[in-house]
Amino acid sequence: ELAKDFEFESLAKLKENIRERMNTQMGQQRRNALEEKVLDKLIEKSPFEVPPSLVDEAIDGMIKERFASLDAAEQKKDLFDEGLRQEMRPVARRRTQNSLILVKIAQDEKIEVTVDDVKNYIQRQYGQAANRTDTNLDSLVKLLGDRVKQSLLFEKTLDLLINSAAVKDLPAKL
Repeated sequence: ELAKDFEFESLAKLKENIRERMNTQMGQQRRNALEEKVLDKLIEKSPFEVPPSLVDEAIDGMIKERFASLDAAEQKKDLFDEGLRQEMRPVARRRTQNSLILVKIAQDEKIEVTVDDVKNYIQRQYGQAANRTDTNLDSLVKLLGDRVKQSLLFEKTLDLLINSAAVKDLPAKL
């Protein structure tokens, strides 16, 4: 009955679905930790200062993203909240460093993202909505293309870094 409440034909199917989702989540967490470690090492080996204007832009983006559900007046107020900006500054600085490093490595390694890469990503993420017609897909590419392109560029660059890094799995500490 529990499985049917969640629209699965049996308890075994529900358990299988939960197991798959947990494995996917654990894989993503491992990937995120690896990405963070690789970027930590790169910054440790080649520390650099980030222009304050880029950090401010990152903070603006974080506020707009974080408070997207607020009306324009509230969002504008938050953009000028100095306490909030100070709180976000370390994360924004780090995000900016990561972005600058990844862009530089992508340029040096001649990593590119094609229109087909963007279309494939959008089709995977938006499934049926993107596949209904070419017009829908083209509209989504126009709307999301730059953001997706940057995300895919960073993903490809991180793939290159992770695949070429010496990674050691250590036993977990209890």
